[in-house]
Amino acid sequence: MTIQCGGPFPTYAALCRGMCTWQLSASDRSPHIMGWRRNGMRARLDKFLAEGLDQVLTKISEDRPTLIHGDFGKKTH
Repeated sequence: MTIQCGGPFPTYAALCRGMCTWQLSASDRSPHIMGWRRNGMRARLDKFLAEGLDQVLTKISEDRPTLIHGDFGKKTH
């Protein structure tokens, strides 16, 4: 999967924050979603990103095996 929000990220929490921020930015550009600004939803999401996301992410362990690869394709040379 391509990470559309950039990177590299120093921590998994930073990746999650980047993904959430990118998704909210994408919602701002959608005429169908209109940034989820109706009924105060966007304000609540922004507040959660600012004040609550870090608390949730501290519960996720970063000590887990991870496969990192560059390319699984055949060598061409």
